[in-house]
Amino acid sequence: MDILLIEDDEITLTALTFKLTANGHKVQIAGNGSKAVDMVMDNHFDLLICDLMMPIISGVTFLSIRENFMSMDTPVIVMSSLGEADEMLKKLNINFGFFIKKPIQFENLLNVVHQIELKHNAVNGKY
Repeated sequence: MDILLIEDDEITLTALTFKLTANGHKVQIAGNGSKAVDMVMDNHFDLLICDLMMPIISGVTFLSIRENFMSMDTPVIVMSSLGEADEMLKKLNINFGFFIKKPIQFENLLNVVHQIELKHNAVNGKY
């Protein structure tokens, strides 16, 4: 799958990119929400993985404005160390598919990505 990883922490970014590419995914990276906006306007992604706390444009802001320039069919995994961040997003009516608490447990992330990939492949006739 083509994945956009939106994360400002270099260590997390490097580790997640390594794990995802080692599992056969094509990963592009954005270090903040502003860069992510530019990237989704110019590229197609099968999955977004987005941190919430970032400089310039936060993940919360990015997710709230993405409806204007991206298909809402694109699944989103939100990552955050903030307590109850998923509930906050729901109260703000921000659409996302999955929430993973930081620090990231790689197996949990890979399991969610695999679920999304299976659904993506079924929809697109790939098995």
